[in-house]
Amino acid sequence: MRLREKLLSFLSGRYGAQGYDALAKFCNGVLIFLAVLNLFVRHFLLSFLFWGLFSYVLFRFLSRNIAAREKENAAFLRLLGEIRSFFSLTVRRFKERKTNVYRKCPACKATIRLPRKKGAHSVVCPRCKTKFEVKIR
Repeated sequence: MRLREKLLSFLSGRYGAQGYDALAKFCNGVLIFLAVLNLFVRHFLLSFLFWGLFSYVLFRFLSRNIAAREKENAAFLRLLGEIRSFFSLTVRRFKERKTNVYRKCPACKATIRLPRKKGAHSVVCPRCKTKFEVKIR
């Protein structure tokens, strides 16, 4: 048997054969960053982090528990989505700071964009339909 066939038979049924998921891409990017940083800084803690993360990536790649690895990736994607939405809302709030104000609904905690008009206003939350008062200065 050729080397390629041996490798494919070894990887069959393992998570590494499924492809390259978002968590693996992120971990590999962090590994490259740590390796380059370690070239200049030369600290044992960076080496320890590098080899620990490398061991985790290798473990995920060779794991036969595909459901658990997919669950880890889904949790990572959820966290990444929350981080992206936070930063996109922050950028949007900054860009629209002269024309709009943002308030949270007291019932469902949804962020609501309102036009910047001074005074007290009655607002209905589009998500939960709760009516509440907002004072804009």
